[in-house]
Amino acid sequence: MNFGGWFTPKPTTPGDAALAQATAGGGGGGGGNDDKDKKSSYEGSGFDPTGLERAARAAKILNASPHADSAFKVIQEQERTKQMEHALQQTQYETYKAKLKVDGIQEKYREDTQYLKAQTEQQRR
Repeated sequence: MNFGGWFTPKPTTPGDAALAQATAGGGGGGGGNDDKDKKSSYEGSGFDPTGLERAARAAKILNASPHADSAFKVIQEQERTKQMEHALQQTQYETYKAKLKVDGIQEKYREDTQYLKAQTEQQRR
């Protein structure tokens, strides 16, 4: 959100900084007003390429940055973390399935025990 140039939020990641620079007109041309014209006159197949174009400009700026390698490493670590979280969720799900199976067996054992007690009691009578 831009309040007439008064306040622009500080980017927290290199990707955010590159995107802010790309959308602020750092890539060349008309300072970003061309995007508004393209959006209003675009009548393609339903796919709006403006977001993709902005991402490409941000990627070019980020690649030219001296911190591109560290940003790439951070992104790789974030992806590795997401994969580990997913593996953890899978393991938790498998554990939950096994617990439900054990609970089902315990419940069946209780029911069978009650049935046998009732049957024994019937035979005594």
